[in-house]
Amino acid sequence: MSNKKIFTALLTVVFLISSVLSFLLAIVNRDANDNHFKVIRIIANEKRIPGKEEPECLQCYHPKLYHYTAAKLINLFSASSTDMTDEQKIISQMINALANLATLFVIYRFLLRLKLKDSTRIATFALTALNPAIIGISAQATNDSFVILFSTLSLFFLYSFLEKNQLRYLVFLTLSVILASLSKGSGLLIFFGILIIFFLKIISAYVNMAELKKNAFSALVFLLICFPAISFIGPYAEYYFAYGTPFVLNKPTSAFPKFFTKTYEGDKTGVTSIADSYLTFRFFDLLRHPYLNREADPAMYSANRTSLWTQLYARTVFIQFEGTPKKWIVKPTNRIFDLGKIIFIFALVPLMIFLYGMFIVTRKSIRNFWQKKLSYFSSENGWIFVLFHWLFFAFIVKFTLDYRDFVTMKPIYLFPAILAFVYVFSVGYEALYEKIKKSILLNYGLNGSIIILLLLYILDIAHLLEKLS
Repeated sequence: MSNKKIFTALLTVVFLISSVLSFLLAIVNRDANDNHFKVIRIIANEKRIPGKEEPECLQCYHPKLYHYTAAKLINLFSASSTDMTDEQKIISQMINALANLATLFVIYRFLLRLKLKDSTRIATFALTALNPAIIGISAQATNDSFVILFSTLSLFFLYSFLEKNQLRYLVFLTLSVILASLSKGSGLLIFFGILIIFFLKIISAYVNMAELKKNAFSALVFLLICFPAISFIGPYAEYYFAYGTPFVLNKPTSAFPKFFTKTYEGDKTGVTSIADSYLTFRFFDLLRHPYLNREADPAMYSANRTSLWTQLYARTVFIQFEGTPKKWIVKPTNRIFDLGKIIFIFALVPLMIFLYGMFIVTRKSIRNFWQKKLSYFSSENGWIFVLFHWLFFAFIVKFTLDYRDFVTMKPIYLFPAILAFVYVFSVGYEALYEKIKKSILLNYGLNGSIIILLLLYILDIAHLLEKLS
């Protein structure tokens, strides 16, 4: 069998396993992180779009592209009822499972565009497709899978447009950004990030009038279509005029934390201080407490609960760490947490690869900008993923500062930029492979640890499937 056939076969197997796990979890699950079912039910049964002030509807402040889609499919395939039936929940969740498969297909197409070795593509795709957090959110009735899909399409079409300069990619880019922003507020980050990129492309072409005009025209078309569509089809213009900001949540902002002194915000405090929450990675405490501590008394907190990077790491690689939705909660004495500890150890390998890739792409961007100045932004396009990578990390820091609740320490808030993280990881893996390719032992160690981690991911999700079914 040729290398190409082996490569295709491995990717197909990974895609099929991910698909089966996503669909099975969507079938047996009956709960979600937040109660988006109520929004869907109102649209499906009462034939109206609820507003932010809807009584007892905490998720009604969201844009409603996902909810409207789910409601219409429920009307098409299922009888209406006062409460969400299991059948209606499954319909709502299967939409997201399909959205997840579409996202994986876009990631696959993106990896084919990059100049990478097949081993890099396989490792990157497999770790993404079988990631527990991604599969977990795709089996819930939330708007996260929609914003992840359309944001991924946005970055893919942006890269395609900048590389090939074809009008069709600008059209697809514009439509994808609109749909991302109408899915969830984090889609606005994609919109603003692309505006920044167009601005940098314009000012970097100051010595080339034809290039400048082309970039300015593209940016103008993008802005003139996206801005009114996002503002007035979505709730953002209404929120801006009513509250002075398009970013509206269903909870008040928290007091800004001190640098060293710990302070607490209610019984779900996440961020306690800058040093405690942003300058720590409490791996060994994670091995002692491989589950999310929900104690209200600060004296009972586990140390990893208040460390942002530890929480993001744990929730990304172990689906049962968080215990959200509520029906997914497992008692701390359950043996599944022994599996979690093993996952945390093996997941250090892709974490180190990602951090290595982060170092490489950031250093390269700074060095190239220092040498080429503004012309750097015209000479290549890989930097757009570096920008989105740092933009979303800045967002999660700002978000957890504004809302110091441990529920905000979720990787799903980073996933709309998943294509940027895939790019960073692939760069890190490719560079590491070049360093160790002459060592058979290191090669087997790297690939073996990733294969073991993927099997552990599958066991983690399989255990949850057994519990829910």
